Amino acid sequence: MTGIEFLERFLFPVDLPRDYWVDDEVKRGSSRSMLLSKSGFKDWYLKRKDLGRCWVSVCYYGDDYKPKYFDRVVYDFDIPLTKNNCQKLREEDRKLFRSWLNFVKTEVCRFYHFITKRYNTTPVLIYTGNRGYQVHVLLDRLIEAEHYTMVFNILRTGFVERKNPDWLVKRTRSILGDFEPESVIDWHVSDNARMLRVPYTRHEAGGVCTIIDPNTLKPMKADRAIKLLGSPITANWIERIVGIGVEFEKTRRIKLLKEERRGKRYSIEELLEHHSPPCIKAIWEKFKAHIEVDHNSRLVLLWYLMNKGYSKEEIIEIFKMLPDYDEEITKYQVDYAFRKGYKMPSCKKRKEWGVCVGDCKNINSTCNRGEECSVDVNFPKLVCGECAHYDAEWMYCRKRNLHVLSSIDPRARLCPFFKLKAEEGVDSG
Repeated sequence: MTGIEFLERFLFPVDLPRDYWVDDEVKRGSSRSMLLSKSGFKDWYLKRKDLGRCWVSVCYYGDDYKPKYFDRVVYDFDIPLTKNNCQKLREEDRKLFRSWLNFVKTEVCRFYHFITKRYNTTPVLIYTGNRGYQVHVLLDRLIEAEHYTMVFNILRTGFVERKNPDWLVKRTRSILGDFEPESVIDWHVSDNARMLRVPYTRHEAGGVCTIIDPNTLKPMKADRAIKLLGSPITANWIERIVGIGVEFEKTRRIKLLKEERRGKRYSIEELLEHHSPPCIKAIWEKFKAHIEVDHNSRLVLLWYLMNKGYSKEEIIEIFKMLPDYDEEITKYQVDYAFRKGYKMPSCKKRKEWGVCVGDCKNINSTCNRGEECSVDVNFPKLVCGECAHYDAEWMYCRKRNLHVLSSIDPRARLCPFFKLKAEEGVDSG
């Protein structure tokens, strides 16, 4: 198999066009109503492969020249320096530059095996030809481009990035002066309009972009790399998570604790399936798919259900769905959580833990009382001019111990100090 035949199968498994870097003058084709099809790929590739910036879009594009679908998620791992500092370091101390690149290689290998083990898939590992690597996580179906960021966050949930080695930072500062190291993993390239570097092309800095054998960490030829394309993620559970975006387009809240007192109660399955925020639903879908779930996600689900009023026995039954379920460890963790009375962590903390899937359009946070704080982020946050106790972010008046619901009428977001009636959105509980 030739390199071009491999790339056609790798980049165009379905016959849909991608955006592309036409040349350094025209730049992105979509800006000139131009897209790259499978039939036109060979000619463009042969002209562009030795010139640098041989890029195509991660997503397939539609007739409106905007991202339409994606069949992969791409993660970037780079030396945690700016491009200019990287170039300067490479010129002044090539040995130190290679030390940084070896550290990046170690991190990308950790991530590769994390994805491989967790999702039973074979990602494609690529050296970009200069200061980093890319990991292509392939899916077995097309997903709408609007959900790219969400799926990007779902798949990487649970991976913990290691701290930059102090000795590398110290030696680099002796050459470059004071600087603030960036993250090795670029979490900011989660936009659906992003591009990827085509393998077997020359980097504009002089190196060659190649596919890497994950076992030997050496370049792979196309006839061997083709084997990597046969194990994409079975993404039916991802589709179910993506589908909850529609469910949460309307502001909702759960009155579970109050309804329990009246004898009405959701089953855990019903709660997780239909009445939970996206981050919780994403964890639940992994449970249903019998996928290994990271420690932080397990804790968040445990604390969520505990604060919803479910018993230890009911929660343990849910955890039996995990492939690595251990009865003794699970019982200990559940007992410990109940004894400590843990509350749900804030959205900020869940983002730090990598649990947030970044698609909470209408629910801002899960309050420690076990109720959903109904927040519509499309409305500006209004602060009550008469009540200093009002917390606009949580929609909560601590002075009156009242939750204030979001509604079409912005007045409903004001503090109950204004004596709004119950039907205007004030909950007396």
